[in-house]
Amino acid sequence: MRTGAPSSVLFFDTCAGDRDRFSYWSDAFLNVDRYTKDETKAAHTAFLAYMSDLLAATC
Repeated sequence: MRTGAPSSVLFFDTCAGDRDRFSYWSDAFLNVDRYTKDETKAAHTAFLAYMSDLLAATC
């Protein structure tokens, strides 16, 4: 059973201080002409590490 606020609300509230990181990651994920494949892969790796750490800290 789910309770409390939707995860997106909790996520963005928790991560408000990291907006620059999210801006970079979303830019790297969505602008395939601006970033190389290696830059996009590095951004993806950094995002997954960030999310893993965040989930580990909240679970």
